[in-house]
Amino acid sequence: MHPPIFIDVFMQPLRDNSVAQVAFAAFCFLMLLDILLGYAAAVKGKTVKSAKMREGLWHKTGEMGIIAVGDVLDGMMLGGIDMPFSAPVTTAIIVYLAINEAVSCMENAVKLDPELGDKRFFRVLMATLNDASDESGAHDAA
Repeated sequence: MHPPIFIDVFMQPLRDNSVAQVAFAAFCFLMLLDILLGYAAAVKGKTVKSAKMREGLWHKTGEMGIIAVGDVLDGMMLGGIDMPFSAPVTTAIIVYLAINEAVSCMENAVKLDPELGDKRFFRVLMATLNDASDESGAHDAA
């Protein structure tokens, strides 16, 4: 039994798009990894604060909300509503947020192992991610 079309169009952007599914899975993994690395870095630095963790979780909740907004916009386009854009909004938002999460993971990894920050490969990777987040504005949302 299929849901009514007015509900199904909002499920379609993620359900029928394998690129969006892969991006969403990567985003979820990076988000979880960021939480774990951030907590580990706070434990190592003896700066664990529940208020800071709650604030971070609220940010993660907001990120999921933005993905839902993108999904609704995509669903509106699929449902025939003429929008001022035609790109897959959900996928673009997920990639934008995944870059932000990747940068945050790398920053937390350096807090755990400061020697990583001195490695040429790591510096090039961080510069590339930071460039990508600067171009999209992703890192500003952290």
